[in-house]
Amino acid sequence: MDEKEIITRRVFLSCLQLICYFKTYELVIPDKVAHRPSATPQNLASVSPLNKNTFNRRESDIPEQRRKSSFLVSDALDKPSTKKIPLKIHIGLGIGEMQHVHIGDAISGAAAATTTVSDGTYSRSEYFIAGKALKNSGILLGFGKPGDFTFESVGNDLVIAAMVSEPSFPPARKSSKDLGRYFLVSDTDPIEKYVDCLIQNLGEKVHISQESESTLVGSKKRNRNFISTILPYIDDALAQSVRRVKRADSNEDLDGMSPFSVDLGNYDQLRGVAVLFLYFPAFNVETVAQPENLEVLQKITLIILGAIRKHQGCLRQFNCDDKSLTALLVWGLEGFAHEKSECYFSMAAAMEIEWQLKKVVGDQFAIGSTKGTVFAGIVGNQNRCDGTLLGVCVNNAARLMCLDSCKGGILCDEYTYMDTNDSIDYDTDIPEVVLKGE
Repeated sequence: MDEKEIITRRVFLSCLQLICYFKTYELVIPDKVAHRPSATPQNLASVSPLNKNTFNRRESDIPEQRRKSSFLVSDALDKPSTKKIPLKIHIGLGIGEMQHVHIGDAISGAAAATTTVSDGTYSRSEYFIAGKALKNSGILLGFGKPGDFTFESVGNDLVIAAMVSEPSFPPARKSSKDLGRYFLVSDTDPIEKYVDCLIQNLGEKVHISQESESTLVGSKKRNRNFISTILPYIDDALAQSVRRVKRADSNEDLDGMSPFSVDLGNYDQLRGVAVLFLYFPAFNVETVAQPENLEVLQKITLIILGAIRKHQGCLRQFNCDDKSLTALLVWGLEGFAHEKSECYFSMAAAMEIEWQLKKVVGDQFAIGSTKGTVFAGIVGNQNRCDGTLLGVCVNNAARLMCLDSCKGGILCDEYTYMDTNDSIDYDTDIPEVVLKGE
């Protein structure tokens, strides 16, 4: 086996094991329950005199047997019922060239000292991957359904030799206009047999070799200033939290139980925020890494960084997938909250970004603006974790930016409008839109 075959078979093994693992994985979620309405003056005013008297009766006046029955009914009503649903994942595996993109810069004169490095310069960068492999993985993901693993013919060619003892592989051959021939494994197929074939074929190579591991920087060998390198790639609120418990010149073991890890464990919280989702349809995953496109993207990045510094927000992430390039900005996270509505700050930033983007990309952008409550926290563990932002308002900002009427401008939700229409002149002569999921 050459190196490409070894790597591909390891990846296949991981994908198949994930499909197996989540095949029987279940989520327990609250079911919809009809709760009793609270006894309010309005409720009491609408009931009959007999019911009013019942409400006013002392518990001691109610017979014991009837009182016990009431408690049982009360418990049944108040106890939330749950239901289990299967959590099935589906995986699309693209194979091919991939680019690593780093954008961002150091900005002088940053206002918030807690988000600056020692020389007074604010540094913020973003990293994402791009290329044909990522594009194809997104297309393949769309071909599958929950419980499916889809992969292109080049992947099949690299693993088929490991499956000689299992004639049922690959179980499904399909074709598409975009990718030509591709293959699909479902969780109803004999995946365990495929896993055994790959493990047997790889032998000792099923694990990363000691030689490969030695090329990685282990936790004990990191430069004591390595946090200074990674902090610019963390969203501003989380980076500020890290700085608060551990200075960049500390050499304490960050993989052990330290104040660093404890702080991350306590970071999870619900926050009232304002969100901007930016959409750049002219960029796609195959061409974004071309030099001329990177130059434009860097200009866009500097515009966004300047606006969030000026208007005291956070850049959560840039993301490039098989469809387009997007950026997520948020106001109201820990250390960045304001007494006034966050929407004043997010909309001020949105209008400034809009004005400057028009000079760089014309109308090839869209900005969705929303307000709501989100979960801001950490996903993962001490070996690998990331910050996340989850909430309906995040989804709605993304849906707004994808509307045709948002092209080259800003669309906001009603909550943002209600908070800021006293200081912003809105164009309200637009058709009403019901967003998906609302």
